Amino acid sequence: SRNLTGGLQPVRVQVAEVSPSWFDVMQVQPLRGRRFIEADADTLAAPVAILTYEGWQAHFGGRDDVLGSLVEIDGASTEVIGILPPRAYTNPDMAVMLPMFIDPNGPMGRFGTIGVARLAPGVTLDAARREIDQLQARIPEHSNNQMTAETLDRFGWSASLQTLRDRITGDI
Repeated sequence: SRNLTGGLQPVRVQVAEVSPSWFDVMQVQPLRGRRFIEADADTLAAPVAILTYEGWQAHFGGRDDVLGSLVEIDGASTEVIGILPPRAYTNPDMAVMLPMFIDPNGPMGRFGTIGVARLAPGVTLDAARREIDQLQARIPEHSNNQMTAETLDRFGWSASLQTLRDRITGDI
């Protein structure tokens, strides 16, 4: 969650950091404005945000002039570049989306990150799970052995794969 000012009143909102490819994976396009592009996810880029429809209604009263305006997110002046259609994000409490950048050549990833992807044509869920398991087994070598298999196991850190339907509905 982050602090948002520039709307109807200062408020703490739920924020999702997503890669520019999220829009293709989820097959969602903004209702208004534009989606993130790779340049938005650069660490030197000017801060931009996309509002969920629900966040736009709740915190900006559905004002048309919010698109292109500057708001503050945790004190950083941020341009609102888009608004998602209703119910485009699976968490109805999510209000703001920010571009996420993970340097593939940088330090060892980001724990606690949830990734969403589509299976390539012809790839089964079981095959994808096997590949995730193989990748996880290689974490120690990619972290220059700073993150050992024992450390991952001790802290319960692991990668897993489940369908989005199972992630959202669980045991319901």
